[in-house]
Amino acid sequence: MRCKVGFIIVLIFSLTSCQLVLVRGFLGFNVNADILSEKEEQKLCKKRNIPNSQAFVFKDSSYYYKLDNWYKEKFEDSLRWKSDSSEYKKLREAYKDDFQPVQMRFFDPNGKEVLQLLNCHVNPFLFLNPFRAAWNIEGALDNFPPEIAGGDFSRAQDLNFLLTDLENVFSREPLADDVSIDETYVVVIIWNNILRKYSRKLIRTMRRYAKRNSDKEIVFVYVLNHNVLISEALKAVEKDEDRGY
Repeated sequence: MRCKVGFIIVLIFSLTSCQLVLVRGFLGFNVNADILSEKEEQKLCKKRNIPNSQAFVFKDSSYYYKLDNWYKEKFEDSLRWKSDSSEYKKLREAYKDDFQPVQMRFFDPNGKEVLQLLNCHVNPFLFLNPFRAAWNIEGALDNFPPEIAGGDFSRAQDLNFLLTDLENVFSREPLADDVSIDETYVVVIIWNNILRKYSRKLIRTMRRYAKRNSDKEIVFVYVLNHNVLISEALKAVEKDEDRGY
């Protein structure tokens, strides 16, 4: 079952991704990924040197269902658009982006997203060079706040949309009870132990960014989405088996 789950996850990534995720996923892709216990989640966060106060997980799949419904409403509102219109295409790309398995999302003190970096933006061959910052796409992280020329995140949900479905890996308390995010910049790093190289490199990159900007008011929230991805893949496998595939 586990091997089949691994390939189902690859397939899911390819269907909800920007360029070449199916191919890139095999570079550092953990085909033996399985559901993690709470202790295993804690051990993994410690292994990645994530502070206890910054380590979170999605409580369940609610966030992704909520996100899917949010886009469904947007698509329904856009029925007046033609399928080849620029607005419709922009919405389709945003949908694919928001479901990427490894991400960095940067929010200003008003809860507005100012930058989103995705696994499919990264050239995985840069992982082979320890002196190249693969996640510093177009030098975005050379600045504070970071930015990419021409980046448009006006369609994005606000910060609360993302944070309401989180709980701390160690205390299992909701994020609102653990972290104060009032009037600060908030960086949300979504990662897992499936795309291990992407996740590991992103975490290291953001730790260096935090160190360079230690004089700034920034809250870092590391969100482990590992179990949610696995559980959704298992559901896909079960559906296929029920259909006799």
